[in-house]
Amino acid sequence: MAETTTTAFLSYWGKARRAREGTAFHSAAYHCLDVAAVAVRLLFARPARLQRIAATLGVSPPDALQWLAAWIALHDVGKFSRSFQMQAPQFWPVELGLQEPLPPPARHDDLGRWMLGEALFGEDARIHDAHSALEKLSPKWRRSSRLKLIDAVTGHHGRPPNLNLSFEAPTAVGAALQHAADFIVAVINLFEPPSVEQPGERVVAEICWQLASLTILADWVGSNELWFTYERSDRRLEAYWSDIALRRADRALADAGLLPNKIESKTGLAILAPEITNNLRATDLQLWAERVALPDGPVLAILEDVTGRAKPKQPSCLLID
Repeated sequence: MAETTTTAFLSYWGKARRAREGTAFHSAAYHCLDVAAVAVRLLFARPARLQRIAATLGVSPPDALQWLAAWIALHDVGKFSRSFQMQAPQFWPVELGLQEPLPPPARHDDLGRWMLGEALFGEDARIHDAHSALEKLSPKWRRSSRLKLIDAVTGHHGRPPNLNLSFEAPTAVGAALQHAADFIVAVINLFEPPSVEQPGERVVAEICWQLASLTILADWVGSNELWFTYERSDRRLEAYWSDIALRRADRALADAGLLPNKIESKTGLAILAPEITNNLRATDLQLWAERVALPDGPVLAILEDVTGRAKPKQPSCLLID
């Protein structure tokens, strides 16, 4: 894990509150790591899914985690733009200079797609390092395949990104493009993802579905201030990732009920519905469902009882058994 050297991008806000109590805004860079941490912990808790993704990518599960984390951490790179920062002008980064002329309105997901898919693959020498960093993620990929990956992570707000921004986007982004490029380099240095060779188009589609679903769910959790409170922008990415983002992701997933449930080793009504065994008499059908021996293999059980006999408890006993 290499250390970040340029940190001007930390001054860009990603989440902001109207009230004045506490820290007023949360860095866009920190928010991106929050979301990546949620995705990593989601997959870490589901080793079978992670193994399938790794096999699809042709890398080991740890390498797959790093590769996915790097892509997902770039989902909100469009917030490093004049248009987005103007949505809360009181937090305008001094690195952007004057607010005038006012930038055109533009969605940050659309701008992120333009940056990753168009601007950072241009000829501008200022962003050469970011170009090289992205090339490490997907070396020798066809442009059409790489754009599908970019669409999967940037289009995380209910619709694909708008592709018709070629004339508006440079004005909307402005000098922030350099800081976005610095952030991209910092993300690649942080995760040190493996290089994944160009797969077949069917595999690309599968990877994109995985990326899109992970990004949307992780962004939903990682945007909740209940778990990811706003932090002052005084930590390098490496420290924020290890000391804050991962720990908060663990708590968030547990509180949100998104971790896999443990299989209960004990069975029966006393475990499933203690209120019945403690205060009420179990029905004959409930007792039967608790005690019946099930054969190996799939079973279709049709249970019928009179109204008001707590019928949901009976098939649940069979499921637990």
